[in-house]
Amino acid sequence: FQEGYQRAHPLGGEEEARAAASIEEWISWRDRMFYSQLEAFGDFVRYWTSNYYGGDRLLIAYENLISDLGGNGGDGGASHGVGVEEAKRLRHFLEKVEYLETVEEEKVPCIWKVVVEGGMEN
Repeated sequence: FQEGYQRAHPLGGEEEARAAASIEEWISWRDRMFYSQLEAFGDFVRYWTSNYYGGDRLLIAYENLISDLGGNGGDGGASHGVGVEEAKRLRHFLEKVEYLETVEEEKVPCIWKVVVEGGMEN
């Protein structure tokens, strides 16, 4: 939605990157587009479930991948949230690809933090 909004309301430069639709505009778009978006999502799911089987696919919800829920945060980084666990699942899935080099599992929490939160762990 946001990308389409910025295309429809071009500002240019840094202002465009910061331009955000209002809640009212989002609700209007959501209400008008719900059924077409639901149908498009159904097509997406049908394609992937019909063309890739079992271990050849991995489903990760974006909301889970960026979530820090479940992580303690006060234990020096020993406990991690849902997002880190999803990133580890992604790492294990990609590890099956012969020509693809993956990082050590111990580095996943730090990489997740840098990518999702924009910060560094000690």
